Amino acid sequence: MVSKSEPKEAMPNPSAAYAPDSRSYFAKALVTRSLGQAPLATMWRALSYFALTRAHIPVNFRIAFGDATFKMRLQKPKPQFGIANIYLQRRYYEPLLEYGHALLSPGETAIDGGASQGVYTCAFAAKVGAQGKVYAFEPLDYAVQCLRNNIALNGFHNVGIFEGALSQASGRAFIDIGHGPSYASIVHDFGHRTGGEVQTFSIDELRRQGRIGAIQFIKLDIEGAELAALKGARETLENDKPRLCLEANEKDEFERIVSFVAPLKLRPYVFDSHGKLHRFDRFAPAPNVFFLD
Repeated sequence: MVSKSEPKEAMPNPSAAYAPDSRSYFAKALVTRSLGQAPLATMWRALSYFALTRAHIPVNFRIAFGDATFKMRLQKPKPQFGIANIYLQRRYYEPLLEYGHALLSPGETAIDGGASQGVYTCAFAAKVGAQGKVYAFEPLDYAVQCLRNNIALNGFHNVGIFEGALSQASGRAFIDIGHGPSYASIVHDFGHRTGGEVQTFSIDELRRQGRIGAIQFIKLDIEGAELAALKGARETLENDKPRLCLEANEKDEFERIVSFVAPLKLRPYVFDSHGKLHRFDRFAPAPNVFFLD
């Protein structure tokens, strides 16, 4: 596990605010961490992505997750499904992908909430190995298809897929994709013009039903539904004491999450650019905030 320090203020790499990013593909490429760390490779990938997608040529690519590696497939990508940034940046995509391997051990069980095409599902599956388990939750049909393809590409047999969204209770909910699939949400209202009903799951209910086992790590990137999902995992949080990774976009919502997990003695941290954890005491939008004891 990584060491932690507790300065008065954290300095996370800020992510985009909760709104669709209207910048062009190449404009986004110019401000990525991968461009600073691997400029030639990043620019080559940017050009090759443009050519491959224009020609509709699927291609496999490999990503490192600590000492583990896994493959992803660029499979006739649809706009705003997030694969462009992953193809471009590889392990520099987010702090979780670059440094999160230090928070998982072989044989552990992880949840990937908001799995999309499976970059973290595959990363976690590679890290925990055949004796571990990953449960992936994804409500969008196209993403589920890509997720299944990427799991098969790697030959993983330690992944269980739940086609739906995590929430406080199992049931049904409307998922609004009015701002595009990358921002699909069961709690944000974008006008209810585009979307549809999806299955919802509660982690605690799945535990009581015996459909999932004890959990050591939970990642949630579910566009505002993080608190609802945590409320639906209250018993699991108390009994298993998993490490958490959440996206932080909205200050008020994030502060409610901090208050909710405080009785569990979980405190927020972020990775700096050198892979060291620091206390996250002053809010700024961040792609990954880790709640650890």
